[in-house]
Amino acid sequence: MTINELKDEIRLCIEGNRNVNVETYLVLKNGEIKKANILEGLQPEIQQMFVDVLQEKILHPENSLLTVSSADERTGAIYQYDLEITDSLQVFNQVLIGINEFPTFSFRNDGVNSIDAFLFVIGNAEYQMAIYKRLASVNVYQKRNGLFIREEDNQFAKLNSDVVKIIPQIDAFMINGEIFVMDLKLL
Repeated sequence: MTINELKDEIRLCIEGNRNVNVETYLVLKNGEIKKANILEGLQPEIQQMFVDVLQEKILHPENSLLTVSSADERTGAIYQYDLEITDSLQVFNQVLIGINEFPTFSFRNDGVNSIDAFLFVIGNAEYQMAIYKRLASVNVYQKRNGLFIREEDNQFAKLNSDVVKIIPQIDAFMINGEIFVMDLKLL
């Protein structure tokens, strides 16, 4: 696949009047996948955040497309995964094939510390891609680790629940059966 073919495949998933939407999954540290129960009004914001990052990091700049096995230190490269698929990368197939029903993540039963990564499936009925973003521990805020405050009616108010921050970055993605890596530290 060439870089232009890759860009065309991504455009099919995110552009036009094709009823584009996003589904969010969580990959737990034990390898289990759970569906995130996202409020309906928040889905379009997540979708737009990743459409924007795809356009900014992949569609608009001049990128090089290399294979993982020939990776070097150049910037602006997207690496096509050409090695044997590891168990940790099988998560792409699990969510894109869609043969599995995933249980819903529970903050109470699973806990934010169990989350290893986010998987965002973006696209429409015809074209889909899955975006993988590892969750760094600095983006998990547990209420027992301090006093977290937020704005409420122009005052500071206590935040009474754990918080997970979604960062608009892509570590890897799968499209049309191929895995591409943006951050080699993932491997």
